[in-house]
Formats: sequence, C-alpha cells, structure tokens
Amino acid sequence: SVMSKNRHVDARDKSAKQSRGAIGEVFHSLATLPFVLFLSLLISIGIEWVGIAMDFWDIPGHLHAKAMMVNEARFLSDSFSESAFGRKLLSTAVISVEWVDNANSWLGFTDLSAASAEELAWYEIAYASAFYITKVFLLRLVVALFNVPLFAIMGLIGIVFGLIARDLRRFGAATEHKKRFLLYFRLIKPAIWLSIVVYICWPDVINPMFVFVPAAFFFMYVLENSIKNFQKSF
Repeated sequence: SVMSKNRHVDARDKSAKQSRGAIGEVFHSLATLPFVLFLSLLISIGIEWVGIAMDFWDIPGHLHAKAMMVNEARFLSDSFSESAFGRKLLSTAVISVEWVDNANSWLGFTDLSAASAEELAWYEIAYASAFYITKVFLLRLVVALFNVPLFAIMGLIGIVFGLIARDLRRFGAATEHKKRFLLYFRLIKPAIWLSIVVYICWPDVINPMFVFVPAAFFFMYVLENSIKNFQKSF
C-alpha cells in the first residue's frame, strides 16, 4: 500500500540520517580536538606542579620536568630514527620544540636550564617546569598526529564491518536496540580523545604504541557497533 511504502521510505531516511550522524560525530570530535589538546597541556602542567608541591618526584623542582623532556627526546630518537617516516617525525618534533625556545627568547624570559632547584624562587620553578612540560607536550603531540593514519584505517575498517553487519541484521529481521546504539554512539568521542589525553598527560616516558594501538582497535569496535546498531526507527 501507499502508506506502507511511505513508512518504509521514512524509515530508510531516518536510518541514513543516523549513519551520517555517527560519522559526523567523528568529525565533530576532530573539530573539538584543539580544545582537548589545550586542556591536556593544562592538565600536564597541573600534574607537574602538584608533584613538585607534594614532593612526589625523585628529582626536585623543575629538574624533573627537564629530565622528562630529555628522556622523551632520547626515546623518540632511539625509536624512530631508523626509517624515513621516523626521521620526518623527529624533524617535525625538533621544529616544534624550537618554537618554544624562540617564544621564550622573544618574551625575554631568562634561561633557567642550568639553575638548580635551590637557586630558584617558587614562581621561577613553576615557570621552568611549565616550560619543559610544554616541550614534552609538543613532542608527544607530534607523535599523536603521526598516529592519525592508524585511527583513520581502523575507523574505515569499523565503518565497513558495521555496514555489513547492519545489512545482515536487517535482512535477518533481528531485533533493534536503541540503547545499544546510543551507548556506542556516545563512546565515539572518548574513543578518539582518551588515548591522546592519557598519552600527553602521562607523567613519565611511555611507548606511544602501548596507548594508540589498543585505542585504535577500541575506536574501530565502537564505530563498527555504532553503525551496526543504527535503527530504522526510534
């Protein structure tokens, strides 16, 4: 009948809108990423300051942040200098760190790299630690950006698997679950953001693959199930 046909068309349109909404959620997450990155930087500096104030670190004052920056740069050099891709990553990381040095010189701040914690006032320690943590942030940001293709590939796989599973579910007349769709849909942003925040804010040297590889698989799983559970009607 005409009414049945119209309901079928309306249901198909709603399903298409939901599909676009899930993929649009991915792009919306990427659009809000600058805010997440800035927040991650503030959290990293805050963790460092709390560690200094509470005497959590083995090395006193700003020297913990300095040692962290040196160790991070050494780890990246040892891990990524073998391939052309790794050398490009290192070159980008060096340029980003030089921006911080140039900004520090342009603002006229004193170089505190050679000073000990005992020689500095508390505000100088706070500034020096924030200075080094900003360098660590930029080094890790470069690594995170170079892992975007990994998320793109896993996301594409998730979309393809999700579309296949969705069609199989529809052809098999399986039960649709609104709550399941909403659950996975709401996990799309955390699947993108969480790994970046954890990696950038981690207060010690960490292999990025330990963070981004599991996160990329989780992103694929979330995206696949979001698309698989799109409903024809709510």
